[in-house]
Amino acid sequence: MQPALKRLALQLRLSQSHTQETLRGTNGPLLPLIAIAWCIGSVFGLIAQSIEPLEWLLLTTVVCFAAYTLHQLKIPVIRATLFAAFVTLSAAHAATNRSTTSAQLAKLTPLADGRVVEVYGTVTQNPQTIQRRQSRLESFGYSAQPVTFFLSDATVSLKGKPLVTEVASLRVVVRVESTAMLAYQRGDTISVRGRLKRREPPTNPTAEPHFPGLPWVEVPCSQLISLEDSEPTKTKIDYRDLQETWHLVVHQALDQALEYAPSLHAKELVCAIVLGIRNENFRTISEPYRKTGLAHYLAVSGFAFGVLVALPSAACISTRPILRTIVITTVIVLGLTAIDLRAPALRAGIVACMITLGSMIGRDWNQKSLLALAGLLLLIHDPKEVLNPGFQLSFAVVTGLILFAPRLACRLPFQTSENDGRITSLFSHWLRTAIACGCVAWGVATPIVLFHYGLFSPIGIFVSVLAAPLVALIVALAIAAITVGLISPICALIPGTISGWCAQGLDVFANTSSDLPGAFFILAAPNLFWVVLAECVAWRWYVHVTKRERLLLSVITAILLVTLFLPRTYTAAPNSLELLTLDVGNGTCHVLTGPSGSVLVDSGSMHGGAFGSRVVLPALKEHGISTLEAIIITHANLDHFSCVGDLVGRIPIGEIVVGQSFLKDALKHTDGATSECLRMARLWDIPVRTVVAGDQENFCGLSWEILHPPRDSHWNKENNASLVLQVKFSNRKRDPQSEILFTGDIEEEAIHHLLQSEEHKLGATILEIPHHGSVCRFTEQFIRSVNPDIIIQSTGRHRLFRDKLKPLVQGRKRLATPIFGAIHLSKNQAGSIELRVFKAPGDRLSDS
Repeated sequence: MQPALKRLALQLRLSQSHTQETLRGTNGPLLPLIAIAWCIGSVFGLIAQSIEPLEWLLLTTVVCFAAYTLHQLKIPVIRATLFAAFVTLSAAHAATNRSTTSAQLAKLTPLADGRVVEVYGTVTQNPQTIQRRQSRLESFGYSAQPVTFFLSDATVSLKGKPLVTEVASLRVVVRVESTAMLAYQRGDTISVRGRLKRREPPTNPTAEPHFPGLPWVEVPCSQLISLEDSEPTKTKIDYRDLQETWHLVVHQALDQALEYAPSLHAKELVCAIVLGIRNENFRTISEPYRKTGLAHYLAVSGFAFGVLVALPSAACISTRPILRTIVITTVIVLGLTAIDLRAPALRAGIVACMITLGSMIGRDWNQKSLLALAGLLLLIHDPKEVLNPGFQLSFAVVTGLILFAPRLACRLPFQTSENDGRITSLFSHWLRTAIACGCVAWGVATPIVLFHYGLFSPIGIFVSVLAAPLVALIVALAIAAITVGLISPICALIPGTISGWCAQGLDVFANTSSDLPGAFFILAAPNLFWVVLAECVAWRWYVHVTKRERLLLSVITAILLVTLFLPRTYTAAPNSLELLTLDVGNGTCHVLTGPSGSVLVDSGSMHGGAFGSRVVLPALKEHGISTLEAIIITHANLDHFSCVGDLVGRIPIGEIVVGQSFLKDALKHTDGATSECLRMARLWDIPVRTVVAGDQENFCGLSWEILHPPRDSHWNKENNASLVLQVKFSNRKRDPQSEILFTGDIEEEAIHHLLQSEEHKLGATILEIPHHGSVCRFTEQFIRSVNPDIIIQSTGRHRLFRDKLKPLVQGRKRLATPIFGAIHLSKNQAGSIELRVFKAPGDRLSDS
C-alpha cells in the first residue's frame, strides 16, 4: 500500500510540474502576456464609442486570427488562447466601465438639464474642496473652488413629487468659499435644494474619447441646505477620520520642520517631492524640471517609495523576516495614507507591498510578473488609466529597467565586483547602475513624452543620473524630519533645514540645466506609428548583438530624429482659408489656417477645466495643425488668453502678438495673469511683439491689417483697447471687401471711433461680432458698415436667454457657439464657403 501511495504522489507532482511548464511555455511567465492582452483590450474598449454585436463578432474574428498566428509562431496554444480570451474580456470590461451607471442615475441623466430639484439623503463624506483641473493662467480667474460631498440613499424630488428614490451615491457641489461654511459631517441627514446638472457631450473636434458624465446637484449657496437629523450619528471610530487626522499631522510636521528652509520655493519643492503637495505655485516650480526631463522626481512614485522602503529595510536588516515585513508594510501604509494620493504613488505602493509580501513568505517574485500584476489590478479597477500618460510612462519605463538596465550595465566600462569591500568598487558599481538606468529610462520614455507633450530633452539622460542622489537625500531627510517631528518638533528642524537646502541646490541645478543651449526642443507631436517604431528601436538598442544590426539601428535612429525636426503643418490651398471657432463657453478661440500655416486669434475661456489641453490642443491635432505661426491676443481679459497657459510648452509657437494695453496691464499687475503669460513666453523662448493701428502683417500666407487701437491711445475700458484685425488674401490688397474682421471685445466707444475713422475699411465677408454679441447703440450701424454674409458669435449660453442681437442680424447667417458648438468655415478658390458645425442644432436657445 505504501509504495502505491508513493507512486501516486510522484505522478501528482509530475502532473503539477507539467501543468506549470505548459502555462509558462517557452517564453517566460504567463502574467506579463495577460497584462499586455488586458492593455490592448482596454484601449479598444475605451476608444470604441459604441460596440454593436457585429463589431463584437469582428473583434472575436480578429482575436482568433491573432491566436492562430501566435500558434504558427510556435507559441503554445494555451498561451495564444488565453491571450485572445483576455483581450476580449478586457475590451468588454472597459466598455462596460465606460458606460455603466446605476439604474437610478440612469433615470436621472435625461432630466439633468438644470431644473431645480430637492434632494434628501445622508452625507457619506466630509465636505471637501474640489481640486479643479486648471492651467496656470486659468487659475487667475477663480477666487474660490467649490465644495463637494456625496449623499447616499438619496431621494430626488421635483416640485414635491419624487423622481428617483434611494440613489446609492449622488454628488452635491456647493458654491461656497471654504468647507468651514458647511457645518455638516459624515452621517448627517440633510435636505438640499439646487439644480440637477450633468456634463454635456463634447461640441468640439477632438480625438479625446468621451466618457458619459454622471448627474450632480449644484447648490448656489449654503442657505439652501438644511440639517434634518442633528443627533450624533456615530460612536465608533471611522478609519477615514483616522486617515484624515494622520494626513494632517504629517503635513503639519513637515511644514514645521521646514520653517528655516532657505526659501519658500525650496519648501514647496520638498513638499511636492515627499508628500505630493501641488499648490498654485507647483506649475511654476515644475517648468525647469519638465524641460530637462526631471519632472518624474516631483511625483511621489517609484523613486520616492524606493527611498521610503530602503530606510526601514536598512534599520531592520538583522531582524527576523516576519518582523521586518511587518515594519516595512506598516511604513508603506502610513506613507500612502499621509501623501496626497495619486495614481503614480498608488502604483508604487502596490508594487512595494507585493515585494514585501514575497519577502515574508520567503519567495522572490518574478519582477515582470509582479509589474504585470500591479498593472492588471489598476486597470481592472479603472480601465481609463491605460490612456493616462503617467500610467504609460510608469509601466513602460519600469519594464525597460527590469529587462534592459542589467544588460546595459554589464556592457559599460570599469567593471568591478561590488563585493570586494573597496569604496571605489562600490562607487563604480553604483555609477554604472545609475548610468544604465538613466539611459534606459530616457530612451523608453522619450517617444511617449514626445507623443503626449511634444517635448524633447536631449540632456535628460545626463541630468537624471546627476540629480538622483540629491533627490534621494531630500526624501530621506524629509522622512527623518517628519518622524522626529512627531516626537520633538525642535529636533526636526535640523534634518528639515538640510532637506530644504538640498532642494535649493536641486532647483539651481534644474534651472541651470534648462538654460543650456539645446537643453530642450518643442516639436510637432509625432503620430502613433512613429512612437511604436521609436519604442521598438529603443528597446532593440539594449539587446542588439551584431555590428551589422548596430549600424542598421543607427541609420533608423538618425532617420527618426530627422523626421522630428522636419517642418510640417496643415495648410489651406492657394486663395483658400479655413476658420475654426471653438466652443469654449464664455470666451473666444479662433484658429485661422491659410496657404502657409495656422494662426490662433485669442484662446481663452472663463469655464476653466484646462480648456487648452482638453479642447484646443486635441482640436488642433484633429485638424492636422502641429505648429502655430503666431498666437494673437486681442486684449488683456482672461477669457481671451487663459488657454495660452496650456499651449506654451506643448506646441511650437512662432511668436505671441499683443497690443500695447496688454503690456501696460502686465507692468501694472506684476502678479497677474498678463504678467504670468509674458513670463511663460520668456521661459519657453517665445518672442512677444506689440502691434498698433496701421501695422501690416503677414501670417499664414494672408495679409493682416490692424485697424485699432491707435498708438498710445487711452480708453475707459480694457475692452475698447482690443485689437481689431482685418484679414485679406495677399494678392487682393486693393479689394475693399476683406475676408474676415476680428473685433475682440470692443464696445461703444471703440466702435464709434472705428465708424468715424475707418468705416471705409470695415467691409468683410465674415464678422466676429464684438464683445461676444453684446449690443450697444452703434452695433446695428457697425453691422451695416461691415455688411458681412456670416456673423460668428462665441459666447456662453446665458447671453442668448435675452437675445438682443437677433433683431439686428437682418437676415444674415448667424452662427453662435451655444447653438452650433464649434464652427468650421472653409472658403475655397472658387469663393464659395462650406460650413460644418459640431452640435446638432435641435437644442437651440434662440432662432438663428
